[in-house]
Amino acid sequence: MVMFLFTPCHHTVPSGDTDLLDGFDIIDIDPQGSSLTTTRGIGLGATRDELITAYGEPAEDDGAGYLTYNESGDITRIDQPRVTFVLDESDKINMISYYSGSNAQS
Repeated sequence: MVMFLFTPCHHTVPSGDTDLLDGFDIIDIDPQGSSLTTTRGIGLGATRDELITAYGEPAEDDGAGYLTYNESGDITRIDQPRVTFVLDESDKINMISYYSGSNAQS
């Protein structure tokens, strides 16, 4: 059985009569891996090379395993959605974090 843990604390932002999802994390807790992927075919267990082939160079690579992408490539643009892929010590993705940017949009 494949299991995923969505962080128990997710954030929403009011928008008119509804709330927008502001962010969530996907963490693989099954040692066998999973089939959940992004629209570009990148999922938990993918390598750094596979990630860069699919998405190009990140807007930010902090050198500690966090590779972040957003639309403009300008990491200071907190109003833009972003996805961060977290790599383990073997350069494989072990967490995907999405932030919508909705709480910074006016």
